[in-house]
Amino acid sequence: MIVNTGPKCRRFVRDTIDFDICVNIGQKGYVVAEHPDIRYTTHYIITQGSGKFSRIFEENYILLDELKVYDVTDYVKDKVVFEALEDFYLIGFNPHFKDVKWEGKLLEGNPRKITVDKRTVLINLNRPPIHVNDKKFKRFDYAYLEAGREYKLAFPMKGNPSSPNYTNKKIYSCQLKFVRKNVNIRKSLMSDRIYEFYKNDEILNSMYSISVGGTILRPHKDPDIYSDRYKRIQIPTKVPDGCFMIWDGKKVTWREGVPQCYPVMDYIHEAHNPSDQTLEFLFIDVKMDTVVEIG
Repeated sequence: MIVNTGPKCRRFVRDTIDFDICVNIGQKGYVVAEHPDIRYTTHYIITQGSGKFSRIFEENYILLDELKVYDVTDYVKDKVVFEALEDFYLIGFNPHFKDVKWEGKLLEGNPRKITVDKRTVLINLNRPPIHVNDKKFKRFDYAYLEAGREYKLAFPMKGNPSSPNYTNKKIYSCQLKFVRKNVNIRKSLMSDRIYEFYKNDEILNSMYSISVGGTILRPHKDPDIYSDRYKRIQIPTKVPDGCFMIWDGKKVTWREGVPQCYPVMDYIHEAHNPSDQTLEFLFIDVKMDTVVEIG
């Protein structure tokens, strides 16, 4: 009996009339070779991790990196190999007919409306649902868009997973800037002036956050999630009566529009929204040694 103790990958497929969406979730070091008789993939997008893709026995390869669409149509009739350089989440687009030419691209930002010049398939690759003309599309759902017609798009805020040790309710957020291996700024949601502000390398992360009435953030320190130590600028935009934070054992209240800055990695803190309304903030994480002036 042979037992595979090496890196593993699990796979599932969403089948449609015209194409398949093949999702591969695997570990660093996983290697797979594919024969053209069973392979129809024309485009890849990797949402987590990275890997090398090439024809078998060729030295040249394509480095698949996060949040880009890679057109591999020219490889569809070749024997190919993929090697994972990190734990990965890889999505493949597979037309049912190899000779039909498809173009693929990411819909950057969160546009409120879209018009296409030819028949197009819109696929939701994100975990939160999107709405197309008020119809809800979950992850890997798709919609055919007709040429010349305008479609309204809506991107609801993501509900962050709630841990019993952290918060009693979901906290909804919209990411504005986040830094992993690449810097990602959602330019479509901001003016040119704000975009230039977010290009500052001192800013590591920014999000708009909404806590519903009754939310309690239990005592905690924020985790080390960047390569740099950081502190958090809190800008409250909506503060119902009675909301407060306990910072290092002391009660702190907020005023709408008045920023505060805290080294959230170093001190235990908690927050309470006892009202029946939403508590809303703009959060900006900056490097610890960044000079922050609050007037």
